[in-house]
Amino acid sequence: MDGLNFAKILFKLLAEREKNIIDIISTGGVKDWEGYKDLVGELRGVSFVRNEIKTLLEKHTEDAEDIIGSWPYCRKKEER
Repeated sequence: MDGLNFAKILFKLLAEREKNIIDIISTGGVKDWEGYKDLVGELRGVSFVRNEIKTLLEKHTEDAEDIIGSWPYCRKKEER
């Protein structure tokens, strides 16, 4: 597996985790304040890493928008 494929797969996995965390928080799946803080912290970390990968893909790949935009949770909300 080359670096580009690795980045694509990782980006997709992070997008899925980000969606899962948002779903847990928004549907009341958090048991207590500590759980909420943990999930929000994880969400911030996942979002940060996704943005870093997106930036790297955009700098080094001509079809970065096609790669990123092909996953529903990677698109802007108004595009979904």
